[in-house]
Amino acid sequence: MPRRPLAPALAALALVLVACGDSDDDGTDSLPEIEANPTTTAPPATAPPELADDTVVLSVEGTEFTEADLRTELAEAAAFAELNPARADGFLPDANGNSTLEAAQQQLEQLIEGELAAAELAELGGEVTDADREVFAEIVEQVQVTPWFEAFVERSLSSVALQRVLLAEAGIPDDAEAWYAENGLDCSRHILFDAADEEGAIAARARLVDDGEDFATLAMELSTGPSGPQGGDLGCGDPAQFVPEFADALTALEPGEISQPVETQFGWHLILAENDRPFADVELEATQAWQAASQEALTEPLTTLTTEADITLVPEYGTWDGSGIRS
Repeated sequence: MPRRPLAPALAALALVLVACGDSDDDGTDSLPEIEANPTTTAPPATAPPELADDTVVLSVEGTEFTEADLRTELAEAAAFAELNPARADGFLPDANGNSTLEAAQQQLEQLIEGELAAAELAELGGEVTDADREVFAEIVEQVQVTPWFEAFVERSLSSVALQRVLLAEAGIPDDAEAWYAENGLDCSRHILFDAADEEGAIAARARLVDDGEDFATLAMELSTGPSGPQGGDLGCGDPAQFVPEFADALTALEPGEISQPVETQFGWHLILAENDRPFADVELEATQAWQAASQEALTEPLTTLTTEADITLVPEYGTWDGSGIRS
């Protein structure tokens, strides 16, 4: 089943998740191979500030984290990165074996967003389910697990569960097939005739409506447009992508209905609405539409959550702007 992407407002929790990636159909890892470029040199990493162990460096809705807490997290993150360098190289220590400011900021973002997600999930009466844990099952199998990674997964699970609860409240189904069953897609075919051939369009419609000929077959025979060889298939998408006359005619059709001849700047069209295509035929488009609907439903509540929370971060580590820490 296609995985719904994490919302941008909780992007820091996806650091390792994104690195692990989904697997290809054959079960192999889908990460692109990264080749070193000998002509470029990465800029030197910035050293983190040196603060007293008992300094409260972060407070999230009253939950405090000290410099000692952060150093412990960073040491454990570095240990995980050394065991799994392809998965979390941002946490690798510098050439001197020290953590970097960038790694500290990533860890602080995880703490912020993990705390916010867990608190909001509890406020909404939600909880992490076995299905949520299944999201990470494949990832866990691909890495050498450490206590830091287990804590990362727990924080991320709060995010996954929170998004599931928010999507349920917004009426967004759990998968693309269910979304398609409820919402459908605007799929269509057409047969294009030259601007001077309205009579040809009228005659072709009679063959379709009165004689019951197959639309795709007739499109391959008669259409002058580039989609003719594909049976006039225009795919699925927002009717607004078409010129207004075509879009208006398509929107007015019921599934399976054939339009009267429609004139546009391209000529005369017969349009077939195919909003009832089998899911297997539109899985890619339906999945993209479902993911877009999910993202849209999550953006406002998660942005509100991350921008209006009571968060205090010591300036030595940067500024929290609601979507990440900026130096």
